[in-house]
Amino acid sequence: MRKKLARLTAGAGRAEQKKIIELAKTIMPNLKEASEVERAKARQAVATFATTATTSVYKNVNQTKFAKELKERVNNPEAVDQDNLNLCGPAAYCVLWAKHDPEGYAKAAIQLYKKGSYTYNGKTITANKD
Repeated sequence: MRKKLARLTAGAGRAEQKKIIELAKTIMPNLKEASEVERAKARQAVATFATTATTSVYKNVNQTKFAKELKERVNNPEAVDQDNLNLCGPAAYCVLWAKHDPEGYAKAAIQLYKKGSYTYNGKTITANKD
């Protein structure tokens, strides 16, 4: 099963992402989708971010556009799209994360915007300037 998941993430588009998500559900069957209350908390975090002037480590990322797109992904995790970047594995992970922990997903995205890194479940991830 895990080998099949690895093959699917090697270079896939939106259709394959859906297959990856379905396969991941078989690996993690007890993973429940977030409730509307949890999704509302995520929307509130995004709304607060959107209305607070913030500087970003990424000078070419517009805060208003970023907040709008983050809200779309919180409301509809399937909107995460790796396009032609060959990053379908991380995109599929983000879809699952936004579905099952939208508040954690939103807060991590906001921290990436502000600081270029975030800590989630005790692990710190740092993105490069690109």
